Amino acid sequence: MIGSGLGEQSPAKIGESSILSLDSVTAPLLRETIAYWRSKTPAGHPFPARSHIDPLDVPHLLQNLALAEVHRTPELRFRFRVFGSALSETFRLEASGKWVTVEAIGSIAPHIHADFVQIIETGLPRAIHSFAQQPGRDHVRYQVIDLPLGTPEDGVTMILSCLERS
Repeated sequence: MIGSGLGEQSPAKIGESSILSLDSVTAPLLRETIAYWRSKTPAGHPFPARSHIDPLDVPHLLQNLALAEVHRTPELRFRFRVFGSALSETFRLEASGKWVTVEAIGSIAPHIHADFVQIIETGLPRAIHSFAQQPGRDHVRYQVIDLPLGTPEDGVTMILSCLERS
C-alpha cells in the first residue's frame, strides 16, 4: 500500500481508457483549462512555456491540476511537482513531489508514464476518458487532459494535467 496520507485505503487502478480530441472534451473545467492553455500559447509555437502559465490566473482549478516535470537524464522520467486534491481523492494517493514509478505511486504509474511519453514524442496534448477502480467504492469515471509545456528549443519540459470527474 502507498502511504497516501488519505487514510488506510488502497490506491485506485485505472480501467480502460478512450482517447478524445481536445475539441470533443465535454467537462467544463477541462474546456476552461484547454482555453487557458491555448490563450497562453505564443503565436507560431505549438505550446506555451511553463513561464507563461500562472496558477493564480485559475485558482478555482488548482484542486483539479497536476504539474509534472520532465527529466531526460539519465533516462526519461517524470516527477509530480503538484498533484491537486481532486486527483488525490480520485486515485487515493498523494503524489506531489513523487516520481511516476510503481514504487512511488502504485499501479497507475505505467499508464501515466506511457501517456506522458507519447506527449514528449509527439509534442501534442492528450484527452482521455477513463475510470478508476477503487476497492470498496464504485468506479469513478473521469476525463483528463495532459497539455505540454516547454519551448521549441527544449521541447516539452513539463506537463500540465487537469482531471474532472464525470
